Amino acid sequence: MVFTTPPATAVKCGEGGLFVKRLIGLPGETVHEDAHGFIDVGGKRLAEPYIARSRRLEDTSFFGRTWHVSPGDYFMIGDNRPASCDSRVWGGVPKHDIVGPVVKILRG
Repeated sequence: MVFTTPPATAVKCGEGGLFVKRLIGLPGETVHEDAHGFIDVGGKRLAEPYIARSRRLEDTSFFGRTWHVSPGDYFMIGDNRPASCDSRVWGGVPKHDIVGPVVKILRG
């Protein structure tokens, strides 16, 4: 998804503006990162074959954490977990800040 970051993003991550992240949590859902870097949403593990095991283990700061997505918010997470400043850091994204889905990727 493409979205405008919440104000806390600039404070906590040193940048803000338009971000592109994967939408994984809907309003009212529970998101959990286990002790091996796997993400569960509503008790079901996400299939993320694009994230190598070694990359999952590079950032342990969110291991064992659980987030409850507030009504009207959406939980966004980056694929490059060790370097991603995402909803695990600054919380959910309000619906009114969502621009829309990524429809095409252009490569130079």
